Amino acid sequence: MADTQTALAARQLNRAGIKSHPGERVEYTITDAKAKDKSDCVRAADVDGNSGYDVEEYVRLLEQAASEIISLSYPFKIESFQTQF
Repeated sequence: MADTQTALAARQLNRAGIKSHPGERVEYTITDAKAKDKSDCVRAADVDGNSGYDVEEYVRLLEQAASEIISLSYPFKIESFQTQF
């Protein structure tokens, strides 16, 4: 079985008694992208318990997305963009 973030969240839902089906959208929050125990990486949206979220991982994902968008219009990397601000 895969250990993608979506799969981990779907397993959490199943353990909580919430059925999920193949192809169904599963919402989750990244709680600790570098957790040693993979089950601690994400928290399914419908499972009780707010564990907070992994700020560093969301910043990394935002930078990656911004870099891809900016690179379509401007030929430089996000690192050079960050130094300008």
